Amino acid sequence: MAVRFLAARLTAVLAAFGLLLSACSFDPGNGERAFAWEPETAEERRLRQQAEALDLTIVEGGVAGFTLGAVIGGLTGGLQGAFTGARLGGFIGSASGAYVRQLQSDFADRERQLDQLALDLEMNNRDLEAAIATMRAVLSQQRAKLAAARASGNPLAVRRAQEQAAGSLATMNRAVEAATSRQSVLGEARTLLAVTSDNPATAPAAARYGALADRISAMRSIAATLTSEI
Repeated sequence: MAVRFLAARLTAVLAAFGLLLSACSFDPGNGERAFAWEPETAEERRLRQQAEALDLTIVEGGVAGFTLGAVIGGLTGGLQGAFTGARLGGFIGSASGAYVRQLQSDFADRERQLDQLALDLEMNNRDLEAAIATMRAVLSQQRAKLAAARASGNPLAVRRAQEQAAGSLATMNRAVEAATSRQSVLGEARTLLAVTSDNPATAPAAARYGALADRISAMRSIAATLTSEI
């Protein structure tokens, strides 16, 4: 999404905020990871990159949407101030507001604003299509590994295959969550721009938003299938 940033320090706070989110994969009970996992195949690595890209886009898009108090908290109160401020300030709503303000700044004409929204929705749809293709490939790989491990009768091999599948599942879920965040931002932007399916001027954006929802459903279905296989 085309959101410009006006201050380098805000970008730095945001980058740190993103790192904090990434660090939240530790078990809060004992401070240790449930298991160590690194992508093994090219498809697994691609899925992690796609999930990170989906996540980063939303995090970047939301920096301009921090409330003033959240921004000040980040600059004067450190990382925890930015994290808490973003949560309390309604991150998604702020991001969608910032996105719409940027559209209005870039395009004075509402028709062009709607055209850009439709283009951004289409871009997001292409991103999710790519993620879906990778998720399907990873699902196929993990199902084959699980089947082979179970056929071997080796409990250690089964556990290893399950851990690998669980690692891939975590990445899939991250991609789904990031895609859902995109959907929320763009959905609120549609509301702010009064997009409806029965209005010819807004129909393209409405249709592409519906396609976005369909893609997220497909992503959830793939993740659910892998969950049932583990």
